[in-house]
Amino acid sequence: MLEVCCASLKDAIICNNNNVKRIELNSSLELGGLTPFIEVIEAIKNNTKLEIIAMIRIRPGNFVYDEYEIAIMKTQANNIVKLCDGIAFGALNSDFTIDENTTKLFVDICHNNGKKFVFHRAFDIAGNIKNIEILIKLGVDRVLTSGLKANVELGMENLKKLQKEYGNNIEILAGGGVRPDNIAFIYKNTGI
Repeated sequence: MLEVCCASLKDAIICNNNNVKRIELNSSLELGGLTPFIEVIEAIKNNTKLEIIAMIRIRPGNFVYDEYEIAIMKTQANNIVKLCDGIAFGALNSDFTIDENTTKLFVDICHNNGKKFVFHRAFDIAGNIKNIEILIKLGVDRVLTSGLKANVELGMENLKKLQKEYGNNIEILAGGGVRPDNIAFIYKNTGI
């Protein structure tokens, strides 16, 4: 399924009018994407038929969060998950391994509300393809990845491997440099 990254109601309406089915909604894309405003989520729900995955991210920078940031994002997630179809979130430890406890907390928020949990490109920052096994164990529904590289074209071999070895256990979503001019090429070479 094609998922488009959006930051506004206008973006979402354009997607809706062009037969896109799912968006990842962020604010502040220039900062790498932060938690969107609830009012924007509500406006999109009222004006489109899009499936909405909302980013939960309190600040730009790395994905290593302290207990205060986690508490705020937990509140955001609990409020937002009721309005959308799932959340995108990722947390790492200071050694850039997957923060399993925090990830499980957010997986549970989604699943307890009947929604999907997406682990975002923090997976790429962690840099270990075997981390996919941790995400599967934690119950993650989908992982957004460029194949552990700067973009999907550079990460195609890893994307292909992830899809082949783990695609039956977790949805692999290619992200980071997917464009209209390369989407067919990526699909042909990765199966994603």
